[in-house]
Amino acid sequence: MIKAKQTEKILYFLLPLFCFTIPISTFGTTVCLLSLVLLWGVTGDYKEKIKLFWTHHIARVFLLLMLGSFISLFYTEANAKEAFSGLKDSLRLGAIAVFIYYFMQQTPEALPILKKRCIQAFVLAMIVTAVLSYLKYFFHILPHKQGLTEAAVFKNHIKTSFFMSMAVYFMANALRASPKNLLLWLGIAFMAGNILFLSEGRIGYIIFALLALYYFWEIAKVRGVMIMSGVLLAVMLVSQQFSLKIAERIAQIPVDIEMFLVKQDVTTSSIGARLNFIAGSSDLICEKPWLGWGIGGFRQAYQTTVTNPHLYTNNPHNEYLRMAVEFGVFGIAWLGYLILTVLRQITKIPKNQQYLIRGIWVAFLIGCLANSWLMDFSEGMFIVIILSLFLGKVHEQSVIHHRHHVQLAPSA
Repeated sequence: MIKAKQTEKILYFLLPLFCFTIPISTFGTTVCLLSLVLLWGVTGDYKEKIKLFWTHHIARVFLLLMLGSFISLFYTEANAKEAFSGLKDSLRLGAIAVFIYYFMQQTPEALPILKKRCIQAFVLAMIVTAVLSYLKYFFHILPHKQGLTEAAVFKNHIKTSFFMSMAVYFMANALRASPKNLLLWLGIAFMAGNILFLSEGRIGYIIFALLALYYFWEIAKVRGVMIMSGVLLAVMLVSQQFSLKIAERIAQIPVDIEMFLVKQDVTTSSIGARLNFIAGSSDLICEKPWLGWGIGGFRQAYQTTVTNPHLYTNNPHNEYLRMAVEFGVFGIAWLGYLILTVLRQITKIPKNQQYLIRGIWVAFLIGCLANSWLMDFSEGMFIVIILSLFLGKVHEQSVIHHRHHVQLAPSA
């Protein structure tokens, strides 16, 4: 059995490292995740750890998903490989109970320190990504990886722009406590420039704009939104003038829609493909509305609705459609339960943290309209660590009995 002092040191290394690897390395994130789960499994207190799955509000939601996934194995239309791949995705999300357990054990003095380290580790990873992205784009000194755009370094442009927007939002919220911090201002400008002028991820533009508007709404309500709307409009005009990436990608939207509606071309545009996913998914939902097609069943079912092999996919790039297709009414009800539970738990944390986590949660939900982010490894792990970090310990009285607490505060 690992002693409390050893557990403390390991956690204070592994948890920030996990946050650092999420936007950079799937392998690194996997190693950290497995290490944290292993540590959870060898440090005792098993009765309370298992109990947490149904006593903690957030953990209970994901327990229901895991149970639903297991049950759907008995009727899924997917082959064994696809079914167990889907089950693996659900079980991975269930790791939120492991993180919640760790954060619930923190003392009131230790939790803010660990929270700060985790956020700083994530932001540092995105600063490294932004620096390398600029070097790659302007100086071509980094090798180009297949499947990545010219400014993407570690992950594709969709993931990178989303994570970059999150990092900017974290830094902007830090400005509330340190409004004269020059490094924060420079960091925000540096990464915002990467999102708006180098990235090709349209979802990144949307998330960035929504978070900016929400941030200024919290500061100055309607007046703040009007000011930020003017700034965003100015950015659009500048990008149009200099033919920057954001202008090219936005100008492509009506072209993609026309290709889908008029020419019925769904293979050369991401928007056309997504519109086709919506149409096909709607048919599948109508065919099996109650139980759905089972865990991992989207690919098998969707292939019956299309004839072009280029459109075969294991998800509809929309989390709401995926859950409805694979789990039917349960899937939609589960998502509703998750959304409402998180929003309700947010009201129980300090006001300054409510603004931060509510913005992240709403941005994530909007992003799920164009991506299956609970299914996707990096985005799924990001929201798992964020929810557990901010909402893991929302009650005055911990679910874990005081006598079982392991003191994880830094040594004096």
